[in-house]
Amino acid sequence: MTPSLRFASASALVASLLACSGLGSPSFATARGSVTPGDAAALDALLLAAGRAPADLKILPVGAWSSSDEAAVVIEAERVTCLRLRGAGLASMAPVAPLDALRELDLSQNRIERLEGLGAASALEVLNLRGNALVGLGGLDAASALRWLYVDDNRIASTAGLASLPALADLSLNGNQLTTIDGLASRGALTGLYLERNQLASLDGVHDLPVLATLAAGGNRIVQVDALRGLPKLRNLSLAGNRLVDVAVLATLPALAFVDLERNLVRSPPVLTAEVKLAGNPVDGSAAAPSAPGAGDPTVGAGEGAIEGTAAALPERTGHVLFGSARTSAGGAGSRASGRMGKLVGTVCPEFGERVLPQRVRATVSVESGRVRLWLRDGENYRWRLAEPDRPAILEGAPIRSAHARMGEPRGLVCVEAVGGEARGVEYMVIDG
Repeated sequence: MTPSLRFASASALVASLLACSGLGSPSFATARGSVTPGDAAALDALLLAAGRAPADLKILPVGAWSSSDEAAVVIEAERVTCLRLRGAGLASMAPVAPLDALRELDLSQNRIERLEGLGAASALEVLNLRGNALVGLGGLDAASALRWLYVDDNRIASTAGLASLPALADLSLNGNQLTTIDGLASRGALTGLYLERNQLASLDGVHDLPVLATLAAGGNRIVQVDALRGLPKLRNLSLAGNRLVDVAVLATLPALAFVDLERNLVRSPPVLTAEVKLAGNPVDGSAAAPSAPGAGDPTVGAGEGAIEGTAAALPERTGHVLFGSARTSAGGAGSRASGRMGKLVGTVCPEFGERVLPQRVRATVSVESGRVRLWLRDGENYRWRLAEPDRPAILEGAPIRSAHARMGEPRGLVCVEAVGGEARGVEYMVIDG
């Protein structure tokens, strides 16, 4: 999965997992007799409150739940099991109370201020109340089977009220007014947590979550993330747009595969095997590649300072190897530069020279002893991967010119950096196209 998709909440996944997904069918007006009188009365009340006619509510067959339908139900054995009334102007959800067979309820983009009508919702698995006016999460005590809860873009100031949801696997609270996090510790089923665009100063309260795999908390005011120590399964983490300086705790997360730290205050990020996005941070030389060296600047340690490199159709050479440059490669798709450094101390940042940049490159580095970072400027992001003996690093993407680097970031398009001293037997390859 690409980074841009890693932090989207799981609505699409929900639709594919549940029975409610697919095509259209008759309206409630023409199929009223297919539902119990109690459920029919509840639907009538909801339609009246929404100012909708029975003909506006589609009745869909099992396995036919289309996201394009703003007013629809699924009926099984004369009971309403899925209901959507999106953007209907509803101020209350109380009329849903008789619908105790509901598995999925979507009342997003309404004017609902509080959770109600769920006192008998023991079968409810999916609840979507995005874009309402909720101020809290009380009222979910009976929804013990709830697995997916989406309450983005409300006015929620507290996460209290979630203690009775043992099956909760995906919780999306983006765009609310949270300043603290309560009631989430020790949630044994929670795999996805989305807290972006709130007012959080820390992630205290997000701990002891044994299966949490995705956490998105960008666009807050977070200054410390020590609570992350209790997340052994965390793979995808977004903390972009906060006020973080110290993120050393990330090195304690054994499963971490992707981290977005853009637009923070990080100077010395820890050494990670995860893919890291660092654009917009004042990273310093202790953990980031320096600017590409100019003519005559040393790039490796004394004694073994020659960079032995080969490029397409050229003999071995010393000094900087200009990856993809017109002087070292034939250019065009499939051009490559490769080489070996017997010993590396510091950083080398070979440049692409004056030729037109390729649309995409793939860079690989391996090391016999020590550790090195492989850096790639990809679009607006500066990313790295760590290479260790028997574990090469590979990055690919669409590079941009070094002139686009922000202050405090490396200027090279591709850089190789020795971490923690010297590295030996460093081999690299960059393929154009």
